[in-house]
Amino acid sequence: MLNFKKFLEMNTVGKHNDGPGGAYLASTQTGSEQSATQGYTGKPLFLPSYDLSLPTVTKTKKIVRVEMKTNPIKVLLSDSTALLFTRDEFDRIKGSRPSPGKLMVVTFQRQPGDNSQTPSQIQDIICQG
Repeated sequence: MLNFKKFLEMNTVGKHNDGPGGAYLASTQTGSEQSATQGYTGKPLFLPSYDLSLPTVTKTKKIVRVEMKTNPIKVLLSDSTALLFTRDEFDRIKGSRPSPGKLMVVTFQRQPGDNSQTPSQIQDIICQG
């Protein structure tokens, strides 16, 4: 039977809910808050704050094919990952212009063990070569 104390323990930040959805870290652990010597630039330092750490996966793979005549533009990597871009997103890819044979470094917002076909949010992308 689940009593009120057990319910609170299961739903307390940093105690039992650091599973697959991300983990809350105090800003004192991540260093994202300003120091006391920088002066007042945001919220007061004595107020608590939390940073949400989202899981990411980074892939570095060769580009096999770029389909420019489709909408959205499709970039196929050597591990059969298909990346879909609007024309504007494709033009904003960092580094050189994507073409077959070049390396693509992609950082996805995704669980490391997730191998499903579900699309993932791209956090950063660079074309090398």
